Amino acid sequence: MHKIWAILAAALSLVGSDALAAQNDCPMVAARYGLIGYPEFTASFQPTPSAPGWESDVALRVVVDDRFFWFMFDQSGISGDVSLVRTSDPSSPGWRPPSLSSPNASATEASYYRMDADLNIRSDAPRAGDEAPAYILAPDLTEVIADDPGAAKNSRVRMPKALFKLTYCQSQLARAGP
Repeated sequence: MHKIWAILAAALSLVGSDALAAQNDCPMVAARYGLIGYPEFTASFQPTPSAPGWESDVALRVVVDDRFFWFMFDQSGISGDVSLVRTSDPSSPGWRPPSLSSPNASATEASYYRMDADLNIRSDAPRAGDEAPAYILAPDLTEVIADDPGAAKNSRVRMPKALFKLTYCQSQLARAGP
């Protein structure tokens, strides 16, 4: 947990002058993020079909080097913490969310925090109709992506620990026109 606060403290110097991250009118599913200092890592939210047992109706998509990593949001009943659980592409035909009740169900894979422009943490699972957070922190995502079961050992992605920052909003680009 100490590392999380160190990352947040380092990010404080980046917060003040960023007008886009301070906006509160971007819908969750229109928001696009870049990992601060590492633009080759991007993230976005995609709507998912409703699924019993899942608190959220969106999945997080992380992209690097044309490789896609998908995660569902799970919210612990006791602590209320939101976590990421690996899944496949929700837009794939026949997609089903991971089963939380099966003996082989994936354990929580990464902590997830969404923050406003002042770094206030929102502790509920994201929903498609929510306003986009200014920042996303998933400190354990580095290990989860490096341990991608579908990747050969020599092609594993090494993602630095950093904040994802809101870089643009697709709905605002569409309104601006050509």
